[in-house]
Amino acid sequence: HTVSNTGQQAETFTLEASSASGWVTTISPTLVTLAPGEDQAVQVQLFVPDGVGGAVDITTVTARSTTEPAVLDTATDTTRITGIFMPIIRQASSVIPPTPTPTPSATPP
Repeated sequence: HTVSNTGQQAETFTLEASSASGWVTTISPTLVTLAPGEDQAVQVQLFVPDGVGGAVDITTVTARSTTEPAVLDTATDTTRITGIFMPIIRQASSVIPPTPTPTPSATPP
């Protein structure tokens, strides 16, 4: 995501992320100060719990002015869990080398 200051003064914003499913989210940074016209990239992470194949989550990202809390904007991310990855780890079987086949010896005539 990108947070932009479209106002005429420098502004500090608090940033929050919230999962509709109650899953853990993180956002970095959580506080940005921007000059007029300046913007900054923000990273949002959603941690998907085990066993939720087929689930859909809506994560809401909110940027709110610290000086005027009524000034805010939101964005939403939709995450669809299409399947569950399950690695298969097999134990290597022991390999026994074959017994050599005897070779016939030549007999004199």
